[in-house]
Amino acid sequence: MRGNLVPDEETSKEILKLRKQIETLQDELQSSRELAPKGTENLAQGEDGFIVHYTYAVAEKKKMDAKFSFEHEVTVSQESDSTMVSWNEIFAWLAPQIMDEATDQAVMQSLSGYITRKDINKIRKKHEGFIVKELRVLREDYDTIKVQFKALGLIRKSEKQRSLKDRQTYWSLTPYGGQLMTRLRAISKAMET
Repeated sequence: MRGNLVPDEETSKEILKLRKQIETLQDELQSSRELAPKGTENLAQGEDGFIVHYTYAVAEKKKMDAKFSFEHEVTVSQESDSTMVSWNEIFAWLAPQIMDEATDQAVMQSLSGYITRKDINKIRKKHEGFIVKELRVLREDYDTIKVQFKALGLIRKSEKQRSLKDRQTYWSLTPYGGQLMTRLRAISKAMET
């Protein structure tokens, strides 16, 4: 028969101390998933503004030939402009796409789509009678947005294994990013009066 299986008083105290440490660490881990990382309070975020610069093409329709009514678009000029957006606006737009992972290219295209949607009326008014197309956010501004979201603990580079041929960078939300997305995008139940 084996020796005494009941721990002595000293061992029991040590086990209790370790259990409390485990609970404390689990609480801290849970908290870290729900709160912004420490040190981010001095970073631009939330309703703070950020100027996004972009380029676009201005085109007009021209007839190919006087005999035919076939028209084609001819680019007249390449233009640039900018718009002010809040960090929450940008994140609320991009987060649902990143939720299930998205490529770097897809996220940038989505950001350009958001800026197009936001500024298209302003641009059309400026170039009345012309066609506006190919709006693209400057890569430098997109990279700044990506770094900012990473620094704020909202996104991370995906670590999911992919095929050797797939060399794209994928982004996913962190647990904290998922919570912020929910706060920004979920629809509240209407208050009855």
